[in-house]
Amino acid sequence: MRKLLFLVLLVLSISGAKAHELQALRNHYTTSDGLASNAIADIVEDRFGYIWIATWNGLSRFDGYNFCNYPTGKNSGLSNFHNRILTLTADNIGNIWMRMYDNRIFVLNRHTDVIANAFESVEGGDLLKTNNGYQGKTHRTASTIVKSIDGYVYAYIRQKGIYRMRSVGAKPTVQFINIGKRKVYAMATDKHANLWVATDKGLAKIKPTETKLTNAFVMDNKEIMNICCTTNNTILVGTKNGNIYNVGSKKKIYSTNGSQISSLYQDNQSLIWFTTDTQGVYQYNPKTNTTRHFTQIVSTPEIDINGAAYSEANGALWVRMNMGGFGYYDYATGEMNYFHNNPDNTWNLSNTVPTVASLRISITCPIRFWASDLIWSSETNSRKVYSMSYPFLVESVTVSITFAAAPSVITVSLPLTSHWLSCIQ
Repeated sequence: MRKLLFLVLLVLSISGAKAHELQALRNHYTTSDGLASNAIADIVEDRFGYIWIATWNGLSRFDGYNFCNYPTGKNSGLSNFHNRILTLTADNIGNIWMRMYDNRIFVLNRHTDVIANAFESVEGGDLLKTNNGYQGKTHRTASTIVKSIDGYVYAYIRQKGIYRMRSVGAKPTVQFINIGKRKVYAMATDKHANLWVATDKGLAKIKPTETKLTNAFVMDNKEIMNICCTTNNTILVGTKNGNIYNVGSKKKIYSTNGSQISSLYQDNQSLIWFTTDTQGVYQYNPKTNTTRHFTQIVSTPEIDINGAAYSEANGALWVRMNMGGFGYYDYATGEMNYFHNNPDNTWNLSNTVPTVASLRISITCPIRFWASDLIWSSETNSRKVYSMSYPFLVESVTVSITFAAAPSVITVSLPLTSHWLSCIQ
């Protein structure tokens, strides 16, 4: 089995015309080129346009040309700082929060460029760890760390509670929120910076100025597994027994007849997307009361991929599907366009995608319409990293000049679409 990490740049005309067919050119990167490790766990983009890559041997920052690495483990000089990173969260003020392999949380403060334990100001904080990803044997807990628009980050510490954190000074500030004996399955924030918490006792809400939890929604089956906060501030929840509710109207809008909801999303067209324990992804149209199931045959279904990841850009919805499969939904045709692993095609990539991140594109002057993809491949005795470059023709774009984190670097930001994702092959 080979594991791949790559970036896919899809350039769509801002005028609304269809994108040209992608033509891939493959280049080869290894750790010799600067990547901290060829073993990749997560990828995010920060507010400055930098790409952050969680590896098994440190944190890598990519500016489109070069890697800058932050050591972890013993090389960092920090106590109990594991060398492997599991997940990354880029908050709204630029900091990078890391959940480590042992489930401790560390944060890179981008104002000081210094990494610290997120709980170093808390007594016994060195022992605090997030949930390990599971509640019981059948459900993977989602969103153990979430960010809010006000710059705060929330973390769920099992058997403790929820912590509201912010990193602006020498040490992260931490507030404890007591949740009693509730089990937390998922968290999400809305556009008003409220925190919504899915628990075994229903849906709870925490206001940004408070440290207490209030019950917001309880139904016959109290166990809520997922939350979706839409752009118009509609709150949807999915339950363990397979129901989807609108919290505002308190109405049940869909039922899977018993299959647990493992992910939930409502797009800008009001279509509802969800996953169960079945491979692929489901779409429910409330206007027509119809349900569709999209699935892609993959060579190696990945049981560790639980739920789905959704991202909208330039009139398309991108979906990383449950247990593998990746593609975008075309609203004009009503069809899912899948990535295929065709040996006769220069893509030649797996469509089993465990990690995907939708990005802005920032390229240094002079403007060139291309970007590179990193690919992580693990073979019998070696791992390799490749780049995939895609040249495009674009009918029209809007260009704005912005400054990156380093004052000496001027970037040109283009309203285009790209996707970094890791896949298994």
